[in-house]
Amino acid sequence: MKLYRKEGDLLQILCFPDEYVEKGNYLAVEDLKTGRMLLAQAIDIQFPSLPGLLEDLLRDEARETYIFGDELDPLQIESQINLLRDARLILAKIRCSVENGEMKFNVSWIPSRVHSRIYKIKPQKLCSLLGLGERRPLTLGELGGEYELKIDADSLDGRLSI
Repeated sequence: MKLYRKEGDLLQILCFPDEYVEKGNYLAVEDLKTGRMLLAQAIDIQFPSLPGLLEDLLRDEARETYIFGDELDPLQIESQINLLRDARLILAKIRCSVENGEMKFNVSWIPSRVHSRIYKIKPQKLCSLLGLGERRPLTLGELGGEYELKIDADSLDGRLSI
């Protein structure tokens, strides 16, 4: 995955066909030079608008309809074109940043496009980064049937109406 654009609290991330991301997944954007990390949640998945893509798709449809037989592609350009056609654009909302092990909600920096690594973050790691359920754990349920989601009971103090 590659960082494409940041607008306000939204990131646009290019995602290739072999990288699987769904709406709701959390992504870590780790700036390897500064050691800081953004935590963002995928809120939409789109196809990027690429110049000439519509023309290529129409040309392919016309070719498949009228031409039968083997096609020669000695330079293997077709596989590269198919990779671009199946690329996705992930819209992700920045939820917080992690700087020096501390969570900050006011994000005033932007990660490097060149020196950043983007990956899906597992629920266990997300909960440990956020410090959820460490002092007085209260189980809320399961995430994906594989991990128990716990929060601190203290965080509900005075906020729960029964």
